[in-house]
Amino acid sequence: TGDGTTDDTVAIQNAIDACEALYIPAATYRLTHLTIAKDIRIVGDGWNETVLEFTTTSQDGITWTGATSLGLSSVGFLGGLALKYVGTGATGKVGVKMSRKVNMREVVIDNFTSHGLELVSVAPTTQTPYFCLFESVRFINNGGSGCMVNDGCNTNTWTNCQFSSNDEHGFHQKYTSVAVYGSVITSGQASYNQKNGWFFDGGTNYTVLGIYAEYNNQSKTGVPPEGGSPPLVGDYKDV
Repeated sequence: TGDGTTDDTVAIQNAIDACEALYIPAATYRLTHLTIAKDIRIVGDGWNETVLEFTTTSQDGITWTGATSLGLSSVGFLGGLALKYVGTGATGKVGVKMSRKVNMREVVIDNFTSHGLELVSVAPTTQTPYFCLFESVRFINNGGSGCMVNDGCNTNTWTNCQFSSNDEHGFHQKYTSVAVYGSVITSGQASYNQKNGWFFDGGTNYTVLGIYAEYNNQSKTGVPPEGGSPPLVGDYKDV
């Protein structure tokens, strides 16, 4: 219905399951959780116009999963809308958790109780987000990092994105046991995050060009929190 009150989960989930391309008109849609297991193009009228409000307390906002092919083909797309958590009582809920190739353009991911976006590798080469492009995406006010990149999620690009006012890092690339490499970040901004604006916690061959960061490390009370790369400068982290 798009009235901001009625639960539209079933209607939108059925449309996703039935379509290869989905247009969501300007309105505010109340949802619990969406599961996407295929390549589909989902577009709205702009992040100020098409707003998906999530209320889930038991699941992430959107789970985008399933097998994907090698190369640059077979990719999902999300653009021209805002995703916002408006529920209460939930902890550790990610805005979009994806384990397949998805491109995003002009999307806001706002106020989720864990990371705004989390990239997860379930099976290398067959169920992993790689060669993804995130363009003009705003990761703001989330309870974890704005964007979290885990092991094996390689060769992804963020351009002109904003990572601000998140409770952990603005952008966090984390290496644990499987190589993560080839991340590219250009022309972005990270500010007012509780920890680092940009935190490369391992990984190799990443490129950072023309990014701007200020007033991160908001949780500092005399002793800086965990380090970053490059390290601290002054009273807040430049990266």
